[in-house]
Amino acid sequence: MDKKRLHIALEESLTAIPASGASKLSLNMNMWMHDAHSGSPRADTRALNLLSALRSEPELKVFDGMLHVLSISASTVEYWHLAAWLIARAQSVGSMQALEDLSRYLHLGAAHRACSEATLHRF
Repeated sequence: MDKKRLHIALEESLTAIPASGASKLSLNMNMWMHDAHSGSPRADTRALNLLSALRSEPELKVFDGMLHVLSISASTVEYWHLAAWLIARAQSVGSMQALEDLSRYLHLGAAHRACSEATLHRF
């Protein structure tokens, strides 16, 4: 994963996030990223650049509408969901730590998939 490129795109996106209360911020971020994902004329260039950077990473294909199972729930996750999460996480812990957290999630997911495949092959 090209963390340098993602870091630059994430930092640029952080400068564009509208200031608001914490409860409104999550909604605004999701709407902001969904506008970029859907090609809305309201889409911000920085959001488009972040999505482009995420889509260019082969390791992040798991965020291209694939099903993610977490605890007792499952849902499809797309690049715009990932982008909104990265922005929220970066605001909390910084963009480099947010990218490290993403790497850890990908690593744990790969280990889980390998374990599941090995189990399936045994039966």
